[in-house]
Amino acid sequence: MIKTRSASAGLAVPATLMGIGVSFVAVIVMIVLQADLPNQDVFTGTTGPFGSSHELKKFSSYFEMTDFLSDVQAYYVKLYSDAAHREGVQNIIGPSSGLFFMAQQSMDNLESRAQVSADLDDYSGTNVQVAGIDEADFLKNDGKYAYVLSGDRLTIVDAYPPEDAKIESRVILDIDRGQSTQNMFLNGDRLVVFYQDYGRQIISPSAESDGAYPPTNSYEPRTHMLIIDISDRSNPRTLDNYDVTGQYSSARMIGDKIFMLTVSAVDSTRPSSPTVIDTSSSKLVAEPDVYYFDYPQQNYAFNTITMLDLDQLGSGADGSVLESPLVSKTFMIGAGTTVYVSDKNVYLAYQEYPDTLPLRKNLVADFVSPDVIRLKTVIHKISIQSGSLFEYVAKGEVPGSLLNQFSMNEQGNRFTVATTSDSSSFRGSVTGNNVYRLDDRMATVGKLEGIAEGESIYAARFVGERLYLVTFRQIDPFFVIDISVDQPRVLGELKIPGFSNYLHPYDNNHVIGIGREGNEEGSQGVKVALFDVSDVIRPKVLDTYGIGGMQTDSEVLRDHKALLFDKGRDILSIPISSYDGYSLDETASQDPLGRENAPWNGFYVFGLSPEKGIELKGTIRHIDRADGGFESSLGGRSFFIKDTLYTLTPGLIKMNDVDDLDIEMNSIRLSGSGEVVTPLAD
Repeated sequence: MIKTRSASAGLAVPATLMGIGVSFVAVIVMIVLQADLPNQDVFTGTTGPFGSSHELKKFSSYFEMTDFLSDVQAYYVKLYSDAAHREGVQNIIGPSSGLFFMAQQSMDNLESRAQVSADLDDYSGTNVQVAGIDEADFLKNDGKYAYVLSGDRLTIVDAYPPEDAKIESRVILDIDRGQSTQNMFLNGDRLVVFYQDYGRQIISPSAESDGAYPPTNSYEPRTHMLIIDISDRSNPRTLDNYDVTGQYSSARMIGDKIFMLTVSAVDSTRPSSPTVIDTSSSKLVAEPDVYYFDYPQQNYAFNTITMLDLDQLGSGADGSVLESPLVSKTFMIGAGTTVYVSDKNVYLAYQEYPDTLPLRKNLVADFVSPDVIRLKTVIHKISIQSGSLFEYVAKGEVPGSLLNQFSMNEQGNRFTVATTSDSSSFRGSVTGNNVYRLDDRMATVGKLEGIAEGESIYAARFVGERLYLVTFRQIDPFFVIDISVDQPRVLGELKIPGFSNYLHPYDNNHVIGIGREGNEEGSQGVKVALFDVSDVIRPKVLDTYGIGGMQTDSEVLRDHKALLFDKGRDILSIPISSYDGYSLDETASQDPLGRENAPWNGFYVFGLSPEKGIELKGTIRHIDRADGGFESSLGGRSFFIKDTLYTLTPGLIKMNDVDDLDIEMNSIRLSGSGEVVTPLAD
């Protein structure tokens, strides 16, 4: 348990506004020094006050953590100072240099979100990556009611049957000005809503801290887990509200357990160790242990995993929660985390520069080098199985960077990763794509490198023992890769114009691709494609459907949760927005307000099969304001309950017959009604 007392006065160290920890000076130092360093690995602890083990350790006190960070900072300052004197680069290498900019830009989080839908008998759920593992979103439904988050508002709609649909309740959440909800989970009669808080948080000491934590003011970003009782849909009320240090990164729900990752930067001079607080009482309920590796690292972040067990929520006669159902641990590792979750493990991945970056000694003379700067992906495996919750397993490293969570996959005791490597120098860069197989201890046991050189991964999807990979430069190479054995191999390749941003399995032999049309002039409209991979050596395109021109877009290209697909009902629905309505389907471009070439927002609904290809079933247009735009930055969602298709934008929900989209059964305004909205009851 980390204590935050001042060594001199015995007082708690106030939490400060989070800043960047150990800076990117480390990258610069490695570049300048490598040519003159002796044969030693400066990052294994063989020099300086660090251990030589790469095993995970736990800080025993706050002072041990601050001492370690102080040693890391001093270590890099000395290296930088020595390099500056030796090479005379004080005025060349710095925050304003091109090299520093390249390093900082390369460390940005590359995550974009994506998932796979689950087929349900009566209603559709959120489109998730791993079957049975739910992912948070701003829309949930249970086959009867729909739950919608928008800004600081929760709307519960009695959605089925559609003829009688109505708003059951609309409440305002008590959220600080300028903040908004992130997304939520639905679990029976409970909603768990996530939102950010950047204001002051007063922390009272916990009974277990023995006075080590006097009341302090905290200004770091925090993520709230607001638990709402919706057993009475007309009168939802707050059960409890926990907040955890750090910005919301990702969350999953497995059964009754919710796993949330929050990330906060480490201030190397005055770190504020993470805490979990019961907001209703301002009581400290958890002080996560902080784990680390005993060697210098280029930059640090607190990655806090918090598990909320909804099955263990106890309540008194008044409905208040009696005990904390939380478990939380913090890992002081890299930042910019991409998350993959199976039913057994959580994988935290981030990009980092490798331990050695060889450059020429005459870097200062001509500031040009033929040598390369390479990124690597670091992956930490953490067990979440019963009996070993949050047990750290192992760390793995592979060259290159991830596109998103779909670039990773667990299959049995193997973990597979697809990366794009960018070998950059001051004369240019060369990209290539790779597939790596790691064992249960995260050691690399097989690899396939150099796929489609000069191109980058635009989409990846693991289905069974195959990996489908899309790379792009001017055409769309679609690869079928065998991952049934440790040595991956390309089985087949197909090239068509354009590219796919998202791949979705249709069945074992067919894959849906959603992306953009493309030609020599660049990307054009949105494209839906159906690939036939029954002959893995010669994959082919069965059909494509293009929508609009250069000003046509779909949220599915960035967030797969915007996709609805159900093979049994033969339905695929995607949100479309366009400012070149003249190039849309003639029916779709008709403006209800009588305007020519007006902005178009709504949904394209398809049927598709290997036999019939891709067929447009119809379009559903949403106009939330006079100009046809949406009322929020949130995009569109589709779901079905029995024989009704529901299409949602932040201000409107429409209900159409699944089999005949021309039949609009009902519609409900979600905002702008002028009604008085009541606060959420406690």
